[in-house]
Parts: sequence; C-alpha cells; structure tokens
Amino acid sequence: MLNCLIKTLVIYVSVICVMRILGKRQIGDLQPAELVITILLSDIFSIPLQEPDLPMLNMIIPVFLLVGLELIVSFVTLKSSKVRKLFQGKYIPVIENGTLNQKNLKLIRFTVEDLMEELRKKDVFDISEVEYAVVETDGSLSVLKKQDGIPSILVVADGRILTENAGELSLGKAEIEAVLKEKGYATESVFVLTADRDKNYTLIKSEEKK
Repeated sequence: MLNCLIKTLVIYVSVICVMRILGKRQIGDLQPAELVITILLSDIFSIPLQEPDLPMLNMIIPVFLLVGLELIVSFVTLKSSKVRKLFQGKYIPVIENGTLNQKNLKLIRFTVEDLMEELRKKDVFDISEVEYAVVETDGSLSVLKKQDGIPSILVVADGRILTENAGELSLGKAEIEAVLKEKGYATESVFVLTADRDKNYTLIKSEEKK
C-alpha cells in the first residue's frame, strides 16, 4: 500500500514537472505531434499503477526520452519552416475573398454543415458576411468578416521569407527584399513582416539583430 502511495505521489509530481517543461496548452490547442506526445506520456505514467511490481525506471526513461524528443522537435521547428510544416502542417483557407473554396473543404474533409457549425461558434450565421476563413493547424476556424478589413498574411518569419505565403499575395522574393531595403532593413534583421492584398506591410524588427 505504501509503495503504491509513493508511486502515485511520484507520478503526480512528474506529470506536473513534465507539463511545466513542455509548457503546453489545453488539449484542443495542441498540434498533432504535441497531441501524440501527450497521449504517449499519459499511457507511460499509468504503467507503474497498473503494474506495481515494475520498477519506476521503466517509466522514467521513456518519459525523459519523449520530453527530450519534443524539446528537440520544438527547437528545430522554430528554426526551420520546412520541418515546421512537416510536423505542424499549414493553415487551409476555406473562404477567400468571400468565395467558398470547395476544393479545400474536400481536402480537409470538412462538410458544409461542419463549416456552418464552426462559423456559428464565431457568431457568424450568414456565410455571405465572411471575407476570409481558414482552418488552423490545430483544427480551429479563424474568421474575418467583410467589414473587419483586409486580412494580412505572414511573409517573413524570423529572418526567412515564406515564399509559399508570399505567393498567395502574388509577391516574389525579390519584391519583398525590395520592400525591406526601402524600409532600411535586411531580411535577416526582420522578425515579422505581414502584408495584405493592398500591399500594406507591418514590420517587427528582430531583437536579436542589432
């Protein structure tokens, strides 16, 4: 009995420490890779309680391995947009310029009923009110109403030009570099640059680049 009590306390403290290290959000906001890690950790943490005779080391080693793997993946995705897209995917526009993108709806297996349900959760009951809507990588729907303005798209992130995003605005790499040069910045010194279809830019300089 005492052994079970001690194991329970150790597991409780371990779960709290692991979640603090990972710094993750609520389940609904997790990326696919993060959700996989969370499910695996929950299974591993339950092993000592299901099998009291097994040593705690059988739990500790896999936990440290998974936590280390998640931290490495998080660091790599922070530095590489290609790896980030591989692990996290990319947002999918389902309404663009007020027009429903039926091809993308089928791609993500979203029915019209699913879309209308998600719109209602955003207090939108008339699809004609929507200028732009995207399904985020965590499955949530982001909506911009027609009266809210023109949506901006991220075209430079942490010193890297996101050519795929820029292509949605018909912006080439040379044009973005010319805009930055005009503003007096090198691409490497820009942390965030967003643009809209009217070529309005918002720039945030990287604090690491002096």
